[in-house]
Amino acid sequence: MTIRRYISTADVHINQYERWDECQRVLGNIVAIVQRETPDGFIIAGDVYERASTPKERRFCDAWLTAIAAVCPIFIVKGNHDRKFDLAILGHLRTVHPITVEEQCSVQVWAGAVVVGLAWHDEEQVLAALPKGTGLEDAGTVASGALRNTLLAAGIQADELAGEDVPRLLVSHCMFRGAESSNGQPLLGQPVEVDCETLGLARCHVGILGHIHKWQWWTTKATFFGAEREVSFGYVGSSFRTDNGQLEEKSVELVEFDGSKLVRRERIDTGATPMVHFSGLWDETEKEERETYFDQPDDVFAILVNQPDVEVVEHSQNEDDYGQITHDVTLVKKKSYGCCHIENVPPEEFGIR
Repeated sequence: MTIRRYISTADVHINQYERWDECQRVLGNIVAIVQRETPDGFIIAGDVYERASTPKERRFCDAWLTAIAAVCPIFIVKGNHDRKFDLAILGHLRTVHPITVEEQCSVQVWAGAVVVGLAWHDEEQVLAALPKGTGLEDAGTVASGALRNTLLAAGIQADELAGEDVPRLLVSHCMFRGAESSNGQPLLGQPVEVDCETLGLARCHVGILGHIHKWQWWTTKATFFGAEREVSFGYVGSSFRTDNGQLEEKSVELVEFDGSKLVRRERIDTGATPMVHFSGLWDETEKEERETYFDQPDDVFAILVNQPDVEVVEHSQNEDDYGQITHDVTLVKKKSYGCCHIENVPPEEFGIR
């Protein structure tokens, strides 16, 4: 049997305006990982950029991919953040190994494997192709049905392209029903969702998914040439912490096949800077301050006693030899004070050794 190895990442979100130094550093670490592991191919499951790219971001991305393509071919699918033309031009870079970009859906032989590439499709795209007046819910239903048919056809085409001993990879940017966000919240009720049964229609041994930044995997059964086999699908996660609250470990995913049999799946740490979650308690207390004033004329006395949150606890009125009235008064002023108490964080959570 032939041993094949592939490294994958997703949700890179190259963005010069946020965490730019961290982005450059971690993606540089990924180049070093690829150079060390020398895989047969490198995969990006969507969201190369955060939004429409800038010249500075494109120059960096070109150099990053060129360095990886000096080692092995690259396969990229379009994500929901990637804009038109931003990815297509990457396929024209002058590199040692080719860069393949899929912005819709295809089945092809790539780097010794059969790859089903499925780019992001949302309900707005489907809605635009439907008769005027079609609702968003109907568009989601149509999109889900079209997605199932697409994956079913892809599975049939994959059977035709290669035999039983060739690894098959599904590379997609999609919303998996019930996937968890970085804070542990299950994501449900999206208009266009997939699950194990839907992805299994493509009859691929492994599914490399992008869109959710937290690493997580699922298994199901699929039929290959009349025999049922276990297959795995999962979000490989973002390679560094692109948003606040991403406390989970960051990595790239290495999968290794002996023929079509998955024999190894390993996370390789990217050296991303840790984030620490601080837990705090807001403590609000009320304090009393006692103040005494002597020989105050009527107008000053009126100002003192009419202040907000003031209580008169003692008051005496005096009259001098000329008939002038003054006041001795003791006031209690109530003031609210608030502060946040932060729980201690163990040094190891800061990455301190």
